[in-house]
Amino acid sequence: MTLEQAEADLIDAMLKGDAHRLDALLSDDLIFISHTGTALTKTDDVQAHRSRILKLSKVLPSETAIRRLQGGAVVTVRVTLEGSYDSQPFFGDYRYTRVWEHRDNRWVVVSAHASEIKG
Repeated sequence: MTLEQAEADLIDAMLKGDAHRLDALLSDDLIFISHTGTALTKTDDVQAHRSRILKLSKVLPSETAIRRLQGGAVVTVRVTLEGSYDSQPFFGDYRYTRVWEHRDNRWVVVSAHASEIKG
C-alpha cells in the first residue's frame, strides 16, 4: 500500500468508524493532539470510533500536502468534518498534520495534530 492509499484508507476508516482498520493504521505508541489540545492515545482514538461516541457523517479532505522523509512522511490536509461526539453535533473545517512511518512493510501514523480552522 502506498502512503497515498494509506491516507485515503485512514480517512475512509474514520468515516465508517472502522475500528479494526484504524487499529492497523495507527501506531501502538501514537501521540494525537486533538483540536481541543487534548492528548490522546491510540486506545482513546480507536475506542471513540468503536463505541460510536464519535460518529462522522462527512469527511471531505482538500489541500493535501506530503513531505517525504527518510522512512516516513509528514502529511497535512484540510478536512471538512460533520458528525457528532457524545450525541452533540458538530460541523467545521480542520487542518490535520500526520507523521507517518513506514515500518514492517506498512504505513502507520505515529503522531497527529488537529486544529480547527476559524473564520
